[in-house]
Amino acid sequence: MKVTLKVGTLRYLLRVALRTIGKDGSSITSHVKLTAAGNAITAMTTDNIAGTSIVATAKVETDGAICLPGRTLQEIVTKLNEYSEMTITADTGRWKATISCGNYRGTISGMDPTFMPRPATMEDLDEEKSQIIKIQTKGLDRMIKQVATFVQDEKRYQNINLTGVLVTFNNSAVTMMSCDGARLCVRTIPVTGDLPDSALQLIMPRKQLNEFANIISDSDEAEIGITPTANQLIFRVKEKHNGYFGIQYTEIASQLLAGPYPDFRRIIPTQSATRVVIKREELAAALELANVLADKYHHVLIEVDPPEQKDKNGVMTVSAKNQLDGDSEQTLSVKVQGAATEIWFNGEYLLEWLNLVAEETIVLDSLSPKHPALFYPHGVDARTYFYVCMPMGLDDEEEEGGEGEQAEEQSKPKGKKGKKGKTAQAEQPAAAAQPEELTYVADDEDGYDPTYELEATAA
Repeated sequence: MKVTLKVGTLRYLLRVALRTIGKDGSSITSHVKLTAAGNAITAMTTDNIAGTSIVATAKVETDGAICLPGRTLQEIVTKLNEYSEMTITADTGRWKATISCGNYRGTISGMDPTFMPRPATMEDLDEEKSQIIKIQTKGLDRMIKQVATFVQDEKRYQNINLTGVLVTFNNSAVTMMSCDGARLCVRTIPVTGDLPDSALQLIMPRKQLNEFANIISDSDEAEIGITPTANQLIFRVKEKHNGYFGIQYTEIASQLLAGPYPDFRRIIPTQSATRVVIKREELAAALELANVLADKYHHVLIEVDPPEQKDKNGVMTVSAKNQLDGDSEQTLSVKVQGAATEIWFNGEYLLEWLNLVAEETIVLDSLSPKHPALFYPHGVDARTYFYVCMPMGLDDEEEEGGEGEQAEEQSKPKGKKGKKGKTAQAEQPAAAAQPEELTYVADDEDGYDPTYELEATAA
């Protein structure tokens, strides 16, 4: 094998391909398979769970293939001049490769490529038995990053299906759902392309879905292939302009998680007794300050007091307390509808979602301190993008350094007295203030505004 290409091209190939490389340095899966044929070079890696193949234009003098240690090759290429040309010459008898670039020459020991496990490719799919979805990629990368953050940790999962994202293709829309047991995020966007007529649900691993999001930023269209047994999928993304590096296309193959995905619809709030409209950046800044002095469980108390006059703003107080380090409190001016309330949240959980939202204003809907709270961007259809966060139990924390029952009791978060004299163990709304149902209404000023509007239900 003999192939000549730009150093920058091989550097890019390795940066993408090595994301699915095996960790065992002595195994062939820790190598990258380089294949030269026609006028292209292909870099392929696999960790036996997922695989990546990326193809770029190159000057091929002799066809062939060789497996080279991925990290070693990447380290060499990183230190070469990006704008120079390099030549890779492989000795397929001794499985060694010589790299020449300017006045540099190096030899790397490799392995026989026939022993490298081969991930599935689009060419392996039978068009009649397999399902191939062609989809426009606009908005998909942001959607993936907004949802995939909230899956369970692969190292400490309770349900393996919750380590992935539930993706639903349905005619002209794609919906993604993730949940880690304490919070849930759902996003739906309209898409165009060749999509299935009936709903198709797949549980995609977070890692490969994030890799897909990384490579679609420079492309307008992608293909998603699903094997006949529905246990593997292949993403293929073609470069829009071919670019300086001459990339033709990238494929990511991955195993799918076996269903079914748990049905979380019953925990999605459909009623609210309190609604708060607040600037996203103001709430995020208040939570960041509160987290500095929060306890090890990130307990943050959010208190909401409605205005005394209807045309005035209400007050939100964001506070945290740590028996060892101190306490903090910050008040914010917010729009409030409904009853006063006090809710303990994990401050880090709220911040993670707020930092992924693009809109300037968000809405908080709460039925009571013991019910899940619903967050969504203001002015956006709440059915198409929302975040559900469970309130934190008051007995979750045990501060370090306490002694006996007294220290244990002191370590529990204590709600501060608000303007109404309520504590964090807030009672349910009085009988006279029944929970109010959420319905969708039109906004005459801005056209259709499918955000929730409080509407009292009949007693």
